[in-house]
Amino acid sequence: MTKLRTVINGMRLIGILLIISTMLGCSSDFFPIKREIDQTEMVQLMTIDKCNETGLVEVAVVNKTGMETGGGEGASQENERINVLSGIGETAYEAVRNLKADSDKVVFFSHLEYFIIGESAAKENFGKYFDIISRDPELRFTSKIYIAKECMAKDLVHVTLAQDKYIVDRLKNMEDDERVLGRISEVSIIEVIQMLNTPNIATVIPALRRSEIQEEISTEYLPFYDLATAGYAILKDFQLHDYIEESSARGYNFVVNKVKSTPISVKDHTGEYVALDLVGAETKVKGHFKGKKLTGVTFETYVQSNIGEQHSRVNLITKERLAEIKEKQEKIITEEMEKVIKFSQEIGTDCIELGKRLRMRYPFKWDHIENEWEKIFPEIDIKVKVIAKINRTYEINKPSGYELEQYEK
Repeated sequence: MTKLRTVINGMRLIGILLIISTMLGCSSDFFPIKREIDQTEMVQLMTIDKCNETGLVEVAVVNKTGMETGGGEGASQENERINVLSGIGETAYEAVRNLKADSDKVVFFSHLEYFIIGESAAKENFGKYFDIISRDPELRFTSKIYIAKECMAKDLVHVTLAQDKYIVDRLKNMEDDERVLGRISEVSIIEVIQMLNTPNIATVIPALRRSEIQEEISTEYLPFYDLATAGYAILKDFQLHDYIEESSARGYNFVVNKVKSTPISVKDHTGEYVALDLVGAETKVKGHFKGKKLTGVTFETYVQSNIGEQHSRVNLITKERLAEIKEKQEKIITEEMEKVIKFSQEIGTDCIELGKRLRMRYPFKWDHIENEWEKIFPEIDIKVKVIAKINRTYEINKPSGYELEQYEK
């Protein structure tokens, strides 16, 4: 009886909502229409571009679908197909509607995981092409965003797309870039919104490029180009301003406190390489004030590492030799951080989140310099201090083949 009452009450509630929606003039979208799964196009990637020839907005979506085909003796096998749909309009919203109209299925955007915006669109007005992403209620704010460097986003997808090399799988693997290499950190829709609406800092979004596939493999199955990271795109006043090159990307991540792990190679006293596995990093910002005036800033970075590999056969686990390795690691990180800080000051754009972090740490003092930050930032004296610590050596303290008598003579 209890279950029956629940069903009846549920039906009454639906009836009441239908009556209310009719009285209020709500559209049929108020109640989602039931769709069969085979009639739904669940897209995973969207590109947004400015069409260079017409000036119109061009939108494309990509997904991979599976189809079952009959096999021998009643067996079936799974074949996958990559679908690319596109639409053009005066606005991105109109382009999406045209895209939906041309599709033979219902395009479903709630599974969108990645957005790529072309360089021309970002140069013209990033906000113009980003607005639909931040406004559409069907999209998830956790979806990731990239900028296509030196090309249209649609073209980047087409030249790297192949049956055996799916672009979305490659983008998913880029999460390992941050965890393993510390070079590129993904940003989500909500993070971009926060950067765009935070005064005195630039918006920094990871960039993608195409790179030639070097292996001698038949292009019958693979494309001519692979998808690769290209540092970070810097946006100022809603326009693409410059790029942090790939060689400086890790230094940027150290500065903004985004490095989780990364390998760093230094040479020991014999001239052979030692591979250090950085397993933790934290960067703090200290402002130096004289009254209300900001006289300088120090970035203090604390890192912890393990020895992952050594090429020499000597014992490195001594106080003096560990201190030497530690100093060399500190120097490498310091130079990388100083390079990106210098670049940020030279272009006169706070892309290192310094203003944001000073505001959070010194809110009352920040009030006195906030309005002048654009003038202060390029001239402020910024120093970097890296403090490293080597924790462990994994399985062994001494390398295989080490002979104490040989190296003590």
